[in-house]
Amino acid sequence: MSSSPPKWADKLLERICRKDLLEEIQGDLHESFQWRSETKGSAFAKRQFIKETLLSFKLSNLKPYDKMDRLLTLVKSHVKIGWRFIWKTKAYSAINLLGLSIGIVFSWFAYLYTSDQLSYNKHLPDSESLFRMTTQVNLFDNMINFPGCSHVTIQQIVDELPEVDEVARFTDDKATMKLPEGTIEQPFLSAEKSLVDFLNLEFIEGEPGSFDAPNEVLISEKLAYKLDIRGEAVGSEIQLLDSTKYTTYRVTGVYTDIPKNTSIRTDLILPYSYYLAQSPTKLTSPDNFDLSVLLKVNKSADIEALNEKISGILNTEEDPSQYIPLITPLASLHLSDEYWASKGFLPGGNSQLIWFIVIAGIMCLVISIINYANFSISLYINRAREVAVRKIIGSAKSGIFLQLMTESLLTTFISTGIAIILFYILAPQFSILVEKQFGLVDLFTASKLPIIAVIILSIALLSGLYPSFLLSRLGIIKSLKGEEKIGRSAYITKSLLVLQFSISVIMISCMLIFRGQLHYLMEFDRGYDTENVIRIGVPLDLVNSGKERVLMNGFKSIPEIDNLTGASGYGMSGYDDGKNKFSLLFSNIDSSYIDVLGIKILKGTSISEAKNDGVLNGVLVNESFIHKTGIMDPIGTTIPFTAHGFTNATIVGVFKDYYAFGPGSEISPLLFLDKDISRISSQIMIKSDAEPLLLEEKLSEVWDEVFNPIPFKFDYLSDLHRERFEEEGKISKIAGVGSLIAIFISAFGLLGLVGLTIKSRLKELSVRRVLGATNDHITWMMGKKFIIPISLSLLIGIPMSFYLTDQWLANYHNRIDFGWQHGVIAILSVTIILIMIVVVQMLNVTRTNPVVHLKDE
Repeated sequence: MSSSPPKWADKLLERICRKDLLEEIQGDLHESFQWRSETKGSAFAKRQFIKETLLSFKLSNLKPYDKMDRLLTLVKSHVKIGWRFIWKTKAYSAINLLGLSIGIVFSWFAYLYTSDQLSYNKHLPDSESLFRMTTQVNLFDNMINFPGCSHVTIQQIVDELPEVDEVARFTDDKATMKLPEGTIEQPFLSAEKSLVDFLNLEFIEGEPGSFDAPNEVLISEKLAYKLDIRGEAVGSEIQLLDSTKYTTYRVTGVYTDIPKNTSIRTDLILPYSYYLAQSPTKLTSPDNFDLSVLLKVNKSADIEALNEKISGILNTEEDPSQYIPLITPLASLHLSDEYWASKGFLPGGNSQLIWFIVIAGIMCLVISIINYANFSISLYINRAREVAVRKIIGSAKSGIFLQLMTESLLTTFISTGIAIILFYILAPQFSILVEKQFGLVDLFTASKLPIIAVIILSIALLSGLYPSFLLSRLGIIKSLKGEEKIGRSAYITKSLLVLQFSISVIMISCMLIFRGQLHYLMEFDRGYDTENVIRIGVPLDLVNSGKERVLMNGFKSIPEIDNLTGASGYGMSGYDDGKNKFSLLFSNIDSSYIDVLGIKILKGTSISEAKNDGVLNGVLVNESFIHKTGIMDPIGTTIPFTAHGFTNATIVGVFKDYYAFGPGSEISPLLFLDKDISRISSQIMIKSDAEPLLLEEKLSEVWDEVFNPIPFKFDYLSDLHRERFEEEGKISKIAGVGSLIAIFISAFGLLGLVGLTIKSRLKELSVRRVLGATNDHITWMMGKKFIIPISLSLLIGIPMSFYLTDQWLANYHNRIDFGWQHGVIAILSVTIILIMIVVVQMLNVTRTNPVVHLKDE
């Protein structure tokens, strides 16, 4: 059977095109269609026919204005009638418009955030040729991620691999910078000149030049304003705190602020020579993997083959798999599973958060569209006689269909206007939630306007198509007599209701799970106490200078401090006793560390008490260490621990496992040692119940006496713990807002369907009331019709909620389970909504004299 062009496109061409040109244009289009259909298939031919039909609508091909006048008059009439009907049904229409506008706003937010996250780094020139190189290193059978590679190895890669055209080496750091008034902690990059080219920095003052002098810097326009040197920055001097003294740097260029959708952003760039000067051994050491690297790769290069070649350079024949290089395209880096923020790369996007925002936006928009359809159908009785009269005076079904679709488009335009106002009001709150700045200027850009227009037209089409089709097919006689029924279409309407409430149940249940998991993580027993504990970092270049001891002694003199301790952070060593081989975390602590953090010793004693008993090489191990080694009686057991001058160590105590890196991670074997001669107190922790402001002031005074002019910085461990769950908090808030919007709109969709059912049976209900039926009986009779669709929505929504949340919770080592209470709350929510809506609608009926609905019989 031969294919034919789309009829609607043919009719549209006949209606708009000039008659003297119609035959020629239509004939050419049909000939092209037949040729394409035979050679490339019917689907391709139809797409091209539609495209060429639309392209033929040039001004010279259109009918003269006087012939188009009737069409414009008809459109104007449709709009006027639509507006009158909206005004006539103000209450229903207001609810309908509000529901649709909320769905539109939520979809806009989802679109803006998603498009922003997907646009990262793609604006950079040759972004498809830029790759970030990272390295996995096998340390004691444990794969550790490092941000890049060493200086000397990267130079070897450039020299030996022709696929690599250019590289940019850089790293990040922080320094105290002097301002006209006061100081600030200023992050900066130490980078090669090639990074400036890769980022396509535009200079508004000066230029980078060769950018190799040690005391030259480049600053952003934002920093120039902050330093009050905008317009005269070139040649100006800035001062950065280097260890204990300020060093002067000369500004050679000011660049425009780096776009926010870039993974590498900074307001201050120092030459790469600064990085090398900090430790000259980095120039020749091949084992330093803490240098960020961007590779500009030839477009014809095979990336997998390039990875293998780099692996050959990194590894030796004796250990061919110790180093595993990973090359990730910069254009896809932001949302890559292999991405981690380090050494100049900013935190990447949360793909889970993006999916939740997108799904919540789509769900709310779908519910809004279904809600519009249900409302339109519920009002069909008010339009039945109008439709019948139109048909009697000659209107075709297509004309009535166009009238109703015009009303849908008008409603969508009005909702869009309301949505713009809501967007303006809600954008600041959404920006805070996702930590990105969004406003109307982001919505109405040249690149986004076409997408926004497509969204609006799609909403108008999807929301109005089914009601318009249904109403245009109403029978004349039954409509005039008020006997027209929805019939089989009621199944479609109730199916839409089931879909609406299924989505609502899913979002309510997910919201409960997300909040429950977040609360569980926040209140989770981590095995140590973070409340009222302050952590103070000692500058690394001053550790072991003796000043940290002076600082701790000064802190001890503050009466408000209950206890304090010093520690070195965590190191890693290999453990091999002949039977077990694994990576072992260790930390150098002092005698107060256990007490300050409230870590429980389950067996044995503390290291200081063991020293008093003559055990000089005593260590503490956690429960995971015991489980890993299988030692039955650990106290007094000698283990082969070799770090920090130990050749062997004796276990003097076992402490309770605690989550050093948060409850989202597994607990690793951990060892505590207390070696005075090698202690590195890189951080000090203070326990105090004193008033925070008073305590912070006294701590600052002691700090300034020892480390001035280095500014005093501190953190509360409880705040750091909460910050680890910011992403979970965002997901929980989005799920909460989305579920409230979904249930709000769904409730009004149910309101429309209940109203539809009651209006179609007003005379029957009036007769029943006259014959003595009670209000409770009538309310139950009407409400039970919705028990089945609501029950179906629960049967669909709750299992789906269980599946979706179980997939999400699988990301957590410690998690809650989908409990019966989550399903009960969802069931109660939709049941209460159903009861309230039916009761409110029936109250309107029972308060009206039944004679009002029977007097025309």
